[in-house]
Amino acid sequence: MNYGPLLFLGVFLTFAGAWIGMVYMPTITLNQVQATVQEGATVSNPRPYNGQEQLGRIVYQREGCVYCHTQQIRGGKFNNDQLRGWGSRRSHPQDYIYDYPVLLGTMRTGPDLINIGARQPNQNWQHTHLYDPQLITPGSVMAPFRFLYTKKKIGSVPSPDALVFNYVFVTIEQDEQKVLEELTNAGFVPVEKRDGKWVGQFDPADRETLAQIPGVKAVEPYVEDGYEIVPTEDAKNLVAYLLSLDRTYDVPPAENYGRIK
Repeated sequence: MNYGPLLFLGVFLTFAGAWIGMVYMPTITLNQVQATVQEGATVSNPRPYNGQEQLGRIVYQREGCVYCHTQQIRGGKFNNDQLRGWGSRRSHPQDYIYDYPVLLGTMRTGPDLINIGARQPNQNWQHTHLYDPQLITPGSVMAPFRFLYTKKKIGSVPSPDALVFNYVFVTIEQDEQKVLEELTNAGFVPVEKRDGKWVGQFDPADRETLAQIPGVKAVEPYVEDGYEIVPTEDAKNLVAYLLSLDRTYDVPPAENYGRIK
């Protein structure tokens, strides 16, 4: 007896059943998910990305941000991302209806970014973090994206897009720990030591205050006088996309996760 057709039918039905259960049915279910508009609001949740944000999303993918950052908030008893401060609720299919491809990510070398626009809505903060991540998070392993910015001489009028760096470099020639304490008392917030100099938060316009402290050899602004750091269009677009990542609106209750009606 020839069992070939029967074997083929069995294999076919196995794969067809798997495809229906794991691809077709989830697709049908997820296609029913729609954006919602809260009472009194004029925009949907989520709202579609505008043109600049879409361009920034392309930069996000091109620069490999998805390799180190996820865009998904987990809940439950273990690995609860809400406890990390990354979101106020679990991620929901509704969060991704305008995302193609969906940038869920698999690695968390850095924090989750699905709500970075809500956590850090300051545009200058976002640019500073991209230009020099260690200024924001000392010891961060994130690579700087300085190539997305241009350093140039200040013209007759400073660029309105120029980054604001309230940081200075301090060179201490002796009694480093003692002098560092005095610098801190004067308002200097040390970040880390680079090439023998301490970089920290302080108003560059008032750096003479620090220069008068005994033991301080030199105080230099983060960006030397007469120059400015200006974001390229790619940097502006990327920051626009990051600021759009805000998934803090209300969604169906938790018991509906995995079964959208």
